Amino acid sequence: MQAGRFVAPLVVPGCLLLLYGLKKITRRWFAHASIVLLVCLQFSIQYPVVATASHGIPAWVQSQMLPEHAARYSVFEQLNQEHVRDMAIIDHIAELIPPLHEKLARPVLLMSGQAGMVFYYTATQFYGQVQFRDLRGLVESSLTLCPALKNIPRSPQGLNWGYSDFFAQLPMLEQQCAIKPPDIIYDLNGMDQKLGKTLEPLGYTMIHQETGFPVVNKTGLPYNRLLAPNMIFVRNDLLPLIGNPQKRIINYRELPLQTRWPMPNNTTEHP
Repeated sequence: MQAGRFVAPLVVPGCLLLLYGLKKITRRWFAHASIVLLVCLQFSIQYPVVATASHGIPAWVQSQMLPEHAARYSVFEQLNQEHVRDMAIIDHIAELIPPLHEKLARPVLLMSGQAGMVFYYTATQFYGQVQFRDLRGLVESSLTLCPALKNIPRSPQGLNWGYSDFFAQLPMLEQQCAIKPPDIIYDLNGMDQKLGKTLEPLGYTMIHQETGFPVVNKTGLPYNRLLAPNMIFVRNDLLPLIGNPQKRIINYRELPLQTRWPMPNNTTEHP
């Protein structure tokens, strides 16, 4: 997980204990030298994290998002690239679920290998109208508890397989574990750019695609930019129920820039 998020809660109590210990040292110069050394070590550790790994949004970077998102989401979500990236996809999924739920007269089955913010806000808004299927089996257990999948390799990212593997085994999964084909698939296009080529032959149509980066760095300071490759696919037989929509393309270069302070309601000029 990026930047050791599970270790982060230990930082504050660790710092307090360290400062308490340094306060007990009678030689003040030694305590001051220790603090300077620790600050330098922390900077040397944090610099490569910010430059190559972090998905946070530091003060010298601007976000590209719609004004309604800047007003709706908290400062913590606005300062995380993954969350900024997921705001548009949450809106589009929210448009799809009500008509499908009404016409299917059952919960809409949404599948993804990415959960997090998208699943959370979708569940909050449409509790009882949507059922989630996690391709990786990290946030719900319908796949990991299915006996037919006991031999699927596991990894730190969950079930180590893809959509081609899932659909190849779907007839068996329906028979043994009552697992149905998803109505909507939301996911990130991989580095191989094959998500569309994988799902379209399996009976799904892409109706949402994103391009570009959710942030802009106009300084020479280091920063790790996160690409926005979100996609939504709907099963072909369900397209008439939502009016056979055209594919929606989100280009982040066309969205307004948001400065970090003040937040929210801080829309600036277009790039």
